[in-house]
Amino acid sequence: MDARSRIAQVAARLMAEHGIQDHALAKRKAVRELGLPAGHALPDNQTVDAALRDYRALFAAESGEAELLALRHQALDAMQELHPFELCLVGGVANGALAQDGDIEFELRLDSSKTFEQFLINEGIDYEARDRAGKATFLLYAEPANVLVRILPENAPTATRRNRDDTPARLTREQLQRLLGQTAP
Repeated sequence: MDARSRIAQVAARLMAEHGIQDHALAKRKAVRELGLPAGHALPDNQTVDAALRDYRALFAAESGEAELLALRHQALDAMQELHPFELCLVGGVANGALAQDGDIEFELRLDSSKTFEQFLINEGIDYEARDRAGKATFLLYAEPANVLVRILPENAPTATRRNRDDTPARLTREQLQRLLGQTAP
């Protein structure tokens, strides 16, 4: 097994067991844990996500599937509650690579975050506004997982619709409904 694969596996384990949600942080910790030099070539996030899905399939198959299904249902509820906006589900809930205690992540394309923030205020939805890497984000407090909405400019390029291993990278409300219809008991 090459070093990148080992880094991906250790990073996935760290994400699954310790709730690390930042891929870069998990990869740096994995490099240190493996005793590799700091400048070592790192795997991409999709490789780590694939290793995280493999890890969860091995060590938390039954509970992991139930947790993923519950989080996807919660995501659909959030999309319906925030119905005036076309949210796109991204991250671990979309692609199945869940980190422990991860948030449900959405992307929303708007020219101004003020429109979304005003909606939250008018609806009485508890939130915390944050600025991450120059992008407005809103953390909505919910159970069992918090909801993170990242505001992107309307004209921002869209990431690929599927990852290399054919897992969804982004899900619209309709795609999530179809997916849940296929996986519902």
